[in-house]
Amino acid sequence: MIYRSGARFFVLLLFVAGCNGLLARPGTAGAQSDENEAKRLFILYTHAASMDWNAAGTLIATAASPLSTVRVWDVETLEQRYFVRHGSQVSGILFNPAGDRFLTWSSQEIHLWEAETGRLLGTLAGGAAEVGWRGDRVLYRRGAVVGLWDGVSPESLATFFVPGEEFGDFHAGVSWNPEQTHFLTWNAVEADSPIVRVWAVAGELDTITQVMTLLHADDWIDGAAWSPDGALILSWSKNMVQIWDAAAITQIAALSPTPTPVKTATATPTPGATPMPPRAVMATVVPTPDMTPTPSGEPLHVLNTGGYVTSAEWSPNARYVLVEDIHTWRFRVWDARTGDEVLAVPTLAAQWDTTGDRLLAGRQTVELLDVATGEKLADFGPSLGLGTALWNPDGVRLLVDTAFGVQVWIIPPKDQCVIHALAPTNVRAGPSLDAGRVDVLPPRRIAYVTGQALGTDGFIWWQVADDLWVRSDVVEETGRCH
Repeated sequence: MIYRSGARFFVLLLFVAGCNGLLARPGTAGAQSDENEAKRLFILYTHAASMDWNAAGTLIATAASPLSTVRVWDVETLEQRYFVRHGSQVSGILFNPAGDRFLTWSSQEIHLWEAETGRLLGTLAGGAAEVGWRGDRVLYRRGAVVGLWDGVSPESLATFFVPGEEFGDFHAGVSWNPEQTHFLTWNAVEADSPIVRVWAVAGELDTITQVMTLLHADDWIDGAAWSPDGALILSWSKNMVQIWDAAAITQIAALSPTPTPVKTATATPTPGATPMPPRAVMATVVPTPDMTPTPSGEPLHVLNTGGYVTSAEWSPNARYVLVEDIHTWRFRVWDARTGDEVLAVPTLAAQWDTTGDRLLAGRQTVELLDVATGEKLADFGPSLGLGTALWNPDGVRLLVDTAFGVQVWIIPPKDQCVIHALAPTNVRAGPSLDAGRVDVLPPRRIAYVTGQALGTDGFIWWQVADDLWVRSDVVEETGRCH
């Protein structure tokens, strides 16, 4: 996935419930935890215009605007492990899926760092507007140039120039399918009508081919995106949202005549950037000089919102589309399979959970909602301030920058119980102090509860894995635990 600079989600933070419930409760035999309760796990007294954390949730990297300093924090100790200097104002931070490296980028350069030590592994001059991972390599966009970098060499492995596209607009960008074999653009400069252009990529960015154009029936297009499962394509503008069947589009493209190569392009160097090798990349486009939409069938759904759409976003499960409507001052949710509107929330602050089944919504008061039913699953008190928010891949911890610092909250999925400790806690082979110690649960490390038992000592013991147990009075539980 490619993250656009500064395009982290804006939400409010959250919740007063549980702020005083972070202390272990010795001598309490399994105190009750409210269902769907949220708790603040910790706070770092820093601010972050950009931030990310590794998949394990053990490291958090932050950068405060307009500074170029990136600080890396240890979640277990809550101490700054180290800091690095990017060299210019940081636009974004992104860990790799393995969590052992992370990127920082700006309009001037991209850096790759070793997560454990902060050692600089490589620098690519020229900067980027969008950056993401393609396996263990770095995929980036700089203006109309898309490039691939190994993270170490001072030059790109491959680059290509996207022809006929205007990337100067605020809404400009590219959207890749999950397999990174196709991408979308939506700012064609010579098109008679607003279109989404579908491109196919061969090899390691060896060639690009325009395989389809999709007509968006409005005055302009503000954005387009592949669904997380790659099955659907979304395009949106002020008046409407359109949903397309990506599989049908690629089938039509496969049956179309082989496009004629009409343009060969090389990457245009950025002023002051390290020169890249003169590797020409064949950019093959469908020979339609006026960019007339090629046959692609009709969209599955056209959502005429009757409002003013400023953004549209897929749910993580690709079932729903979340639309920001500033005319009605609401976030509205449509079912992508049926085209029906299923939920409207009177706020312009909303955030998906990692499943796509629940939505955090609200400004002064935050609610956790079930999208399918609209049921309020949890209600939180006055917010702690606005900020950017980013879920950990575990779907349990939410990282939020607020007016009071960078905070991490625990919000378990429905019907799930998790525990954490504030100090190193013994994990035993059975629900008894007589059972042998087999491990230690580090501070602020999340463990998932799979069962419980009443020990002979009168305490409830949580089962966190096969034959592994933690006593309830030395940990804090969150979620549906009883």
